[in-house]
Amino acid sequence: MRAGYQHELALPEDIGFDVTWTPDAAVHQPTVDAYVNGLAKPGWYTDPNHLRASRDTRIWMLSHREFRPVADPWNPQRQLRIFLCESCRNGVSESGVELGHIRRWRDHLKYAAVATPAEAKAAYNDLGNLRLECRSCNASHDWE
Repeated sequence: MRAGYQHELALPEDIGFDVTWTPDAAVHQPTVDAYVNGLAKPGWYTDPNHLRASRDTRIWMLSHREFRPVADPWNPQRQLRIFLCESCRNGVSESGVELGHIRRWRDHLKYAAVATPAEAKAAYNDLGNLRLECRSCNASHDWE
């Protein structure tokens, strides 16, 4: 992974991964590009027990974004959390929120100069390249 990316990478606090920081000048971009082009989508960090937001990218993102509580129209005693889709600026229920990439994820992985699956997953989950989106906006990206 490109050493210059070290200070840009932001992950939920309990995420760790094996990484080799390569001096920027030593990165051979054609090799990185070929590696990333052959990768399947890395996937999110998840906490199967939903106990620690600091180990789950989606939970971490939701816990660090503003929401508006609204009454459930079918059950007024129940509150729904409505988040802002950071693409279309419409409201989206918590269950409808998806994580979207600001920059195409393959381009971001190439920029980070990932060289291993662990590095690819870390760059894919980089909080600085993520936004909350509704399903319509997230599905509209041809790279997702």
